[in-house]
Amino acid sequence: MSVIQEQLNLQEESNVVIRAMRPEEAAAVCNCVYSCYGYSYPNRDMYDPARVLALNQEQKIVSYVAVDYCGGVIGHAALELDSANPTVGEMGNAFVLPEHRGSGLLNEFADVLVNAAKNRGLAGAFVGSVCSHYYSQKAAHKRGFSDTALLLNRLPHMQFRRLHSIVKRRENILHSFRIFAVDKPLSLYVPPRHRNMVEQIYQHLGLTVSWQSAPDSLTTPKGLIRVNADPYGAVHIFIRQNPGGSTTGLAEVKPNDQTEVTYLYLNLAEPETPLLCGIYEYRGYFFAGILPGAGDCNWLVLQKPRDKCDYTKLEVASALGQALTDYVKSQEPR
Repeated sequence: MSVIQEQLNLQEESNVVIRAMRPEEAAAVCNCVYSCYGYSYPNRDMYDPARVLALNQEQKIVSYVAVDYCGGVIGHAALELDSANPTVGEMGNAFVLPEHRGSGLLNEFADVLVNAAKNRGLAGAFVGSVCSHYYSQKAAHKRGFSDTALLLNRLPHMQFRRLHSIVKRRENILHSFRIFAVDKPLSLYVPPRHRNMVEQIYQHLGLTVSWQSAPDSLTTPKGLIRVNADPYGAVHIFIRQNPGGSTTGLAEVKPNDQTEVTYLYLNLAEPETPLLCGIYEYRGYFFAGILPGAGDCNWLVLQKPRDKCDYTKLEVASALGQALTDYVKSQEPR
């Protein structure tokens, strides 16, 4: 049975099947996430069957479940579109019951979601893996994903069942991408001081890039700014140029008591980006990595966490991920 039919037999002897979630299985998905994380899973929607069902009906996520021979849900993963980068899909909300870990289900979920993204005509897909362990990172790497960004303090602490941690700390997330197709070579403006690290990222993705030099002089650009806060203590600022609009100024978000980290996204297709990067680094932001995509949907990500990261606690599975981690550490203001 093909993935297009949204069903995949795993090992014949296991009688486990991955297929699209049925409406009546939303409650079982919520029970599954509780069995994996207790009440520590950051996406609170996954504890509410009505929300899980509504998000699927609205096509904000497309849920897949792993079902055992008795018809019980033993795992879940979903594909969702990233509103800031609509050329790629995010693969997430992946969890497998503790007693079924190590069976290869995460790898199989990855195959299903990759095919779902391809069938939708997306240029690529990305996944965010925690750095408190490297199991999900390895699953992504086995499926051709390459590390592109290290987002510090991204999510609240998660208590993984059967993976006990003594110290409760926020989760650092390693973003990994897999590009399916890009119509033409990318033309990008990268700050010279970050060029070497950014080149490594794009080379591992297998993308052809024409590296552009920023103009010698630029006035403070007109910005089209979108700011949003998520439920996980993070604020996201997206800046794009607005040539025909009025000057909005450069965004400066004042964190409140709930803000753990602020992320800034600068469009690498725009010549103003190197200038903006320098301005915001002067304000205390520092390099996080790249969120790639097609055309003008390639973002340079800067970050400003409230608390410093203990890099000795990060588990990173790949050489590129370690190089990226070392580079992020070197850029963090002392």
